[in-house]
Amino acid sequence: MEKNTLTEAFLKSGGKLPEKQNNALEGLIFIPTWDNEPPPLKPVIHINGIPLLTYQNLSVLIAQPGFGKSSICEAILSKVASKDADAFGIDVDIKKALYIDCERTNLDVHSSWKRMMRRGKLINETDRVVFMGMRMIARLDQRKKAIEKVLNDDKEIDLLIIDGAGDLVMDTNSLMEANELKVWLRELTSKHALSILTTLHPNPGDNKPRGHIGSELLREAESILAVEKHGEIRKLTTEFKHGKNRNAGAVETYFKFCDNEGMMIRATEDEYIAQGKDEYQGKKKMPPMVYFAELSPLMHALSNVMGKDAYQYGELIKRMKEYIKEAHPGCSNGDNVIKAWISKLVDEGHLIKKDGARHSVYTMAQTLLI
Repeated sequence: MEKNTLTEAFLKSGGKLPEKQNNALEGLIFIPTWDNEPPPLKPVIHINGIPLLTYQNLSVLIAQPGFGKSSICEAILSKVASKDADAFGIDVDIKKALYIDCERTNLDVHSSWKRMMRRGKLINETDRVVFMGMRMIARLDQRKKAIEKVLNDDKEIDLLIIDGAGDLVMDTNSLMEANELKVWLRELTSKHALSILTTLHPNPGDNKPRGHIGSELLREAESILAVEKHGEIRKLTTEFKHGKNRNAGAVETYFKFCDNEGMMIRATEDEYIAQGKDEYQGKKKMPPMVYFAELSPLMHALSNVMGKDAYQYGELIKRMKEYIKEAHPGCSNGDNVIKAWISKLVDEGHLIKKDGARHSVYTMAQTLLI
């Protein structure tokens, strides 16, 4: 069959494959026409009224350990279980959810379940949330089979939350495993008519999720969120370098830990901003060099790195970052810290700034090179 004839056959069939084509592909290929526009996708999770996750799509939540990603999962589940739940501005249109945790102990999982119940103001057990700890299932294929069995047995489940997608691969840096997981998740959304939220750990000091698994799921996801912190105030947001919300606008909400409640509660943007200002003022009062050692040994060590060479500003920042990372691991080496350090050292005469024709250059004070 010639190409134009095949196209006509597609159009006349309303997007169905001609009978002579491979029957195994029937229904798997979609060809748009004026008469076959699919209905709009139903939003299943909103945050402060903004759609975040729609039917048969994937959302990714990125957070450092201890930042509260499991608390976000609990809040979503509590809203599935009870419309009365206080869930940081999160709302859902879900019949039933399956929650999977492959990392925490049974006691931790039970504590998480209790927080979900308390947040939802529930006394009696709920049948709208299936809460599963799978730490004792060591083999990855068995974990996937266990998830598939629950989905096959319970057709009402229309939201799957996997708290830790990295627990379903052996190596987060394996491109093959990352692609296999991505395709498996996509197949689950189609086969079981559900939406998926999963969590990922980022690289240290960054909000980019680790390895190929992070890269592949970022491409696949409809929405990508991160949890950021100012002190004890957390912000859940799509507004960061790797964030997106493909089918709606920017999303953000705030939360904090409450000792009286024994769990996270909703916070405000004003609290987050105020906490950030307090942190900034605290850093301003503490010159960056006090993070390290006595000034004199520090400068002599740095002189060995720089020598008598002159560096432009960007290269100097890079050199200092490398030095701090190697000599003082764990200390702050962000751009703002380095820039404040450079300004302080210039003011005190330890670094010499020379204005060039196009760029300023910096050298060590000669007394430190003796």
